[in-house]
Amino acid sequence: MSELRLISSSVGAHYSGSIEKIQCIMNPLITTADQSGSLSNLKYGNYVYPSSEYVPKSEILTNVTIPTGTTLEGPFGGVKVVNGHFLIYKK
Repeated sequence: MSELRLISSSVGAHYSGSIEKIQCIMNPLITTADQSGSLSNLKYGNYVYPSSEYVPKSEILTNVTIPTGTTLEGPFGGVKVVNGHFLIYKK
């Protein structure tokens, strides 16, 4: 098993590289049980270096709502966090 780097996301930030999975997590400062997050510019496919040579197999450019506790399995080459809290696992 390869070593992964864990990133706690920031709203509005774009992440690229070899992303193995993305997990929507709860914000402990919000007391409502119905939490979710939104992603956009989700690029699916094995990431290659240099980034100018990366061509995703598919892309979702619109906002997608992800329920808390949901994990998306990659490989992803890029994603933008619109809102919510996510853990991003990168190679």
